Amino acid sequence: MRNETRSAPVWFASKGVSLIELMVALAILAILVSLAMPSFRDTSNASRAVAMANELVAALNLARSEAVKRGVPVTVCKTADPDASAPSCASGGDWTSGLLVFTDGGVQGSVDGTDTRLRVKQPSGRVGSVVGDANFSDFVTYLPSGASQGSGGSASGTLTICVGNSQRSVAVSGTGRVRVDKGAC
Repeated sequence: MRNETRSAPVWFASKGVSLIELMVALAILAILVSLAMPSFRDTSNASRAVAMANELVAALNLARSEAVKRGVPVTVCKTADPDASAPSCASGGDWTSGLLVFTDGGVQGSVDGTDTRLRVKQPSGRVGSVVGDANFSDFVTYLPSGASQGSGGSASGTLTICVGNSQRSVAVSGTGRVRVDKGAC
């Protein structure tokens, strides 16, 4: 019988990593992470702007469909107190704190009398800003015909969302149709 000795395969033999090799690998990793961070931040801001625009578009579409279905004006307004038991419309500030959708049979743009609150929405990320133009500074009302009317009295207007340098403009035409445009702040 022959006495054979077997040695471990070359790929199995490991001698470890030196401190210098580990430091070089960490330095390369740090450089790659620092290059990726601005891109990640821009992507995150764009995602937040899209989410805020989608929430606003959903509220506007709900108001329009409810106005046509119920045969009464339905308003979307900004509210500073979305957590209150009876939230009301706000006349100052921007649209970031929350949205209120309600039937608007009394004073336009104000919850009063027999008005019914249909939805109260807190925006999903309280970052950035949502600002209406002169016509949509406080509220947007949909008439039973589906046409829109803003707090400035005109039928069309724009709400602009800015998160970082990502912008989405929610434009409402005089017929009540909603369009979202992409831009930069």
